[in-house]
Amino acid sequence: MKKGMLTGMFCFTLNLAVSAQSIIKEENNMVGIALGTASPTSTLDVGGSIVTRGGFCSTVSGVDIGGFLSLDNPAKTVAGTANRWTIYNMGGGYGNSLQFWAYDQQSCAGGLCAPRLVIMDNGNVGIGASAPEAKLSVNGGILATKIKVNQNLTWPDYVFEPTYQLPSLYQLEQFIRQNKHLPDVPSAETIAREGLDLGDTQAALLKKIEELTLYVIELKKEVDDLRKSVAAEKK
Repeated sequence: MKKGMLTGMFCFTLNLAVSAQSIIKEENNMVGIALGTASPTSTLDVGGSIVTRGGFCSTVSGVDIGGFLSLDNPAKTVAGTANRWTIYNMGGGYGNSLQFWAYDQQSCAGGLCAPRLVIMDNGNVGIGASAPEAKLSVNGGILATKIKVNQNLTWPDYVFEPTYQLPSLYQLEQFIRQNKHLPDVPSAETIAREGLDLGDTQAALLKKIEELTLYVIELKKEVDDLRKSVAAEKK
């Protein structure tokens, strides 16, 4: 037989090859399928897997929480381990987003009850961040084997151009005494306030390395000249 069902939470079609009377139980406006002698505990309670030949839809009209899908594993009983993951279509105070929440057995009554992944309607993604303000916001560490930053940066090889005005060491000393950081390098206060831009910081550090290389070359020339002068005086 073919039986169609539409509820406030699910909409799908089941194709049943056996007698409906043998597997379908209806009690208190709830329907159970393949539950044996057990009674249904939800609008639709299925004692087995469901295969749909079309879409699967959860529709809940709520200011904060809309449609949702829960994935349970009752065997996970240790506190702090998620025996239930729920995916919500959220709005209101949670922000317009799709959120993945983890719950243990105690759930929000003192147990694990937290969003682990947030995908905002504008495409921003948060891991450990409930309101991501960038395309990817991570509240915690990131472990990677390679990170590549693509930016429209002016890479500081211009330092080696003949027209580049290298500050004197005296000018550099005066700047450091006054500002307590190197030129073109953000201060500790700026980093604390605005964060660290990887691309800009790498470019700034490379510029300082290239400038330092020029200082070393100049000092080497001065040392060589002094050695020549000393050697000439000894003759």
